[in-house]
Amino acid sequence: MERTSLSSNKFGVVMVAGLIAVSSIASNSVRADTLDAVEKFLLHGVIATETDDGAGNAGANPVVTVPVKGTHVGSSSTITFKVVNGTVMNNNQTNAAGGLCATKYGSGTLSIPDAKSSSITMTLSGIGCSDGTTGLDELVWIITGGTGRFAGAVGTGHLTYSWGPAAGAAPAASIVDMEGTIQRQ
Repeated sequence: MERTSLSSNKFGVVMVAGLIAVSSIASNSVRADTLDAVEKFLLHGVIATETDDGAGNAGANPVVTVPVKGTHVGSSSTITFKVVNGTVMNNNQTNAAGGLCATKYGSGTLSIPDAKSSSITMTLSGIGCSDGTTGLDELVWIITGGTGRFAGAVGTGHLTYSWGPAAGAAPAASIVDMEGTIQRQ
């Protein structure tokens, strides 16, 4: 009988010690360090539409560089990317606009002109449709690397790239919008 009482007493002491340890940990606030938190990531940029990037990549798949502004990157950053057509969809049947849709894949780099020369590299994949004059690419981006403030960053999101000719008083333009989440470690 004495042995059972002693075992129960040891169990009670261990339980109380465990509860004190847990409550001590729970009462210490967790620091919300923005470098460790998952954060919303937004970018927007507009440039005049070009058909040649100056490096001989003319036509439907140029290297595109767009000045952007957004969260975590300020207003003087640029994104440079290239996506190429993969598989043309619908057995080469034209879409309602008389163009084609195809899978797209490629890569990009977001350059941030800060004291650390920060950058984010990413892969891009999705689908794009064009009638030869206007087009829209709907892509998913996944961070593959980073430098400076974004060394060790992870994240994913959605990138929309649209382009079109001048219409009325509006000039020809290319528009890039990115949104997603990023975590800098």
